[in-house]
Amino acid sequence: MNNTVCGTKQSKLWGWTQCLYKGTTSETHRLYIDPDLSGKSSKHKHNNKWNRFFITSGSLKVKVWTEIKEQKYVLQEGQYIDIAPGTYHQFLINDSEECQCLEIYWTDQIDSEDIDRTDPAVYIYSPITITDKDHDELQKAIDLKDDMTQPNVDRFTDCNSQEDKQ
Repeated sequence: MNNTVCGTKQSKLWGWTQCLYKGTTSETHRLYIDPDLSGKSSKHKHNNKWNRFFITSGSLKVKVWTEIKEQKYVLQEGQYIDIAPGTYHQFLINDSEECQCLEIYWTDQIDSEDIDRTDPAVYIYSPITITDKDHDELQKAIDLKDDMTQPNVDRFTDCNSQEDKQ
C-alpha cells in the first residue's frame, strides 16, 4: 500500500529532512543541508536499499567508502549519484554552501529502519506547513521515480584527484 507523508520536517544536526513519499518499495525525502549547522551526515550504510541523492539547489560533497578506498564526489544542481546497498557513505556541505536535494530510496522491500551508523545521531521533530513549492518538488520526485529503473553512478563530478577541503 502506498501513501504520501506530508507536513513534518525532522530536524537533524546537519539541517532537516522531510518525507515526501513512502511506498512499499521506494521513499522520497527532501533534505536541506545547512552550512551554519554541522553540515554533514553520519557515516552510514543501508543494508538493503539503494540511495540516490539528486541535487535541486547548491552543491553537495558525497564520500563513498568501498572495499578498496574512500572516494569523494561533488554534485552540482541537477546531478545525482546512486549508492548501492551495503556501501558506507556520508554527505557534507561543499564550500560552505547550503544545499537542497532529494534523497530517494528503493528496493524490493523498504525498511525505514535500514541504517547502520558509525556515529550517533540526534533527532528533533518539528511540524511545518507544506507550501506550493514543496508540492512542486514532490512532483519532481515522482517524475524522477520513472527514471530509476537502471541505477546510475555516472552523473557526478569526480573530485578524488582534488585535495579534500573538509
